[in-house]
Amino acid sequence: AAAREAQSSRATPESLGALIGRDPAMTAKMLQLSNSAAYGEPTDDYDPVEAVREIDMANTRSFLLLAHTWSNFAALEQAGYAMASFWSHANEVSALAAWLAAREAAAPDVAGMARTAGLLHDLGKLALAANLPEAFLRALALARERGVDASSAELEVFGTTHGEIGGCLLGLWGLPMAVVQAVALHHHPACLDSKSLDRKST
Repeated sequence: AAAREAQSSRATPESLGALIGRDPAMTAKMLQLSNSAAYGEPTDDYDPVEAVREIDMANTRSFLLLAHTWSNFAALEQAGYAMASFWSHANEVSALAAWLAAREAAAPDVAGMARTAGLLHDLGKLALAANLPEAFLRALALARERGVDASSAELEVFGTTHGEIGGCLLGLWGLPMAVVQAVALHHHPACLDSKSLDRKST
């Protein structure tokens, strides 16, 4: 849908950003691009709409038309990993994070970061699935066998968790520290050094 919208003469940063914002993989890649030095001075964008503005419409169109080269998880689907459930869960968490931020009367930028962190919280799973699919599926099977959560099984198989990997990637890509910490610690929120929604990223 985003690729079709990109080719439309009616496409705007808002319309493209909204579509990209429904897909964790696309959102992560767009934010990586907009926060990179390749598009001028690195920024701390956390919103897909701002990312589209940062890299401009032409580059966004090219990016979307090539998106299939990095987001093809057909092999995992065939192996039994339900990608549709992954996308659905990511969007549900994103919506819930935005709702909670609104209920707490968080500032707009904080609400935006909460929404983005919710969407990207399982980004580390995509990184593991794309790069180490056999080990990733082994960790999933181990979690089911033992009745433990995915992070516990990942720790045994990989020596780290999807939260830590996702947080590391987002940190390398220059996203705000609040988003990085939320993703890295989403299974261990008590480890955050702040309990306030209005904390400023550094």
